[in-house]
Amino acid sequence: MSNSLKYKIIGDSCLDLTEELKRDPHFQMIPLTLQVDDVQIVDDETFDQKRFLELVKASPNCPKTACPSPETFKQAFTCDAEDIFVITLSSHLSGSYNSAMVGLQMYEEEYGHKNIHILDSWSASSGELRAALLIRELEEQGVPFEEIVEKLEEQYGTSRPFFVQYMDWIKGVVLHGDFGISVKYNKPVKEVIAQKLPNTVKLACTSFLTMVLIAFPLGILSAVYKDRVADYIIRFLSFIGVSMPSFWFGMLLIWILAVRLGWLPVAGSSSWKHIVMPTLTLAMGMSCSYIRRIRAVMVEQLGEEYITGCKSRGVGKLRIIFTHVLPNS
Repeated sequence: MSNSLKYKIIGDSCLDLTEELKRDPHFQMIPLTLQVDDVQIVDDETFDQKRFLELVKASPNCPKTACPSPETFKQAFTCDAEDIFVITLSSHLSGSYNSAMVGLQMYEEEYGHKNIHILDSWSASSGELRAALLIRELEEQGVPFEEIVEKLEEQYGTSRPFFVQYMDWIKGVVLHGDFGISVKYNKPVKEVIAQKLPNTVKLACTSFLTMVLIAFPLGILSAVYKDRVADYIIRFLSFIGVSMPSFWFGMLLIWILAVRLGWLPVAGSSSWKHIVMPTLTLAMGMSCSYIRRIRAVMVEQLGEEYITGCKSRGVGKLRIIFTHVLPNS
């Protein structure tokens, strides 16, 4: 038998194959089906996203998805390949895994035993692709079918109870700081964290500093000029800021500062310009919340008798605020 028929890797629509892999005869896609009212749309290379969105918009009902039928999997198993591996979307999200298992039972009842292994990827997209590339690598190395199955079960922990897998993961985190392998990036999670941590810390620090620079002056100003024009304006703006979702404010900043004015880049992290909009987005909600808190506690303190005593002794307003009111707030 030729090497091209030695093995086949079957995946559902969520197997994120590259264009090169789609042309590889070792790979086969069995697409999911989308349904909008009575219209069924196959999620394959013929999928028309624009038409699908138009149907969804026009329909009063929510769209539905359907996994491939067991008969479809059974037909895919009917081929000359010696080893067949099926990689499905997580069984917690789709019925593809169960459908493939039923298809396997139907095939064996009609044709007998064959080297077929069905893997629940517990993921989607790049997680399925990672499993597919591992299978291809092992097959190309000439690893026997049974050993490949063992390696997959060891890799995904499917040979052990879920509780045992979880306890092993906890042990790895506590004793070795090992969070496992990232399904998305296909490398240790701690490496991904270490790579992203510097920007995260930078953003957290700049957001906190911006929040302090905005909240304290405006909170103090609002309390000192209680029930005056400045107080009304600050309270109104802080109310709007607290009520506005951060993600919406972020998109508004992108549209104004990046798209319309072109002052700042939309994404990236190579210069200080890239951190301005994320900083403002995170600081806005916190600032507005703390403005209201600072005003409330300062108004309470400004009404205390010891403040009246300070005023009667001729203590200046700034000294009262920064020496007496703020420390006690």
